[in-house]
Amino acid sequence: MNRTKDWASSSSNKKNKKLISKYSHGLSLDAGCGKGVYFDSFKGEVIGLDITLSFLREAKGQKSLILGDVRYLPFRERIFDFVLCSEVIEHIEEYEGKKAMRELERVAGGRIEVDTPNSGFWPELLRFLVFRKPYKRSLPTNPSPLLHHSSWTAKKSKLEGFDVRGCLGWVTRERIKIQFLCDLYDALVWYIPWLAGTIIGIKYVRTHVRYKEDSIIV
Repeated sequence: MNRTKDWASSSSNKKNKKLISKYSHGLSLDAGCGKGVYFDSFKGEVIGLDITLSFLREAKGQKSLILGDVRYLPFRERIFDFVLCSEVIEHIEEYEGKKAMRELERVAGGRIEVDTPNSGFWPELLRFLVFRKPYKRSLPTNPSPLLHHSSWTAKKSKLEGFDVRGCLGWVTRERIKIQFLCDLYDALVWYIPWLAGTIIGIKYVRTHVRYKEDSIIV
């Protein structure tokens, strides 16, 4: 199975590209950008930040790249017009994910979009039916940056102040392979995110007037 190709054509990827195109303008931040799969969707200037150097080396076609941690963003307050953090917070502990959200809010002067797999009861039941095995939480001692160390639900995201939407996760879509059923479920969970495979949180923070002489780095 070509996991990169399957993910690239997934519901969450397509939804994110539409939201990025809709909300991004001026100066944007892709926090946890990985290999830069969303760079082409941004309008205006975008800065990519990731903690894994090997990913940044593969992020071709993007000059503004920073090796950094979403929990400790090296930027001034309210400096970005749009901030994206896609499939990142599940790779750190929950308390660290909440800290990262506070950092995203600190540097944002517009909309923030955060998406993550939904670990609620119903999507976990669907995964069990599809994969015939329960979700297993990764051990935090494992050094891989791709393993999951925390579980998030639509309710948790709402408690953090996000307007929550949803879509079918890419792994489940690849397994089901029935396009009509996937599209139907995908349309449903956009409005009923607690059933979604991936939850998409959107939050608006107050705007900031940025002058030309402003430096974005603290």
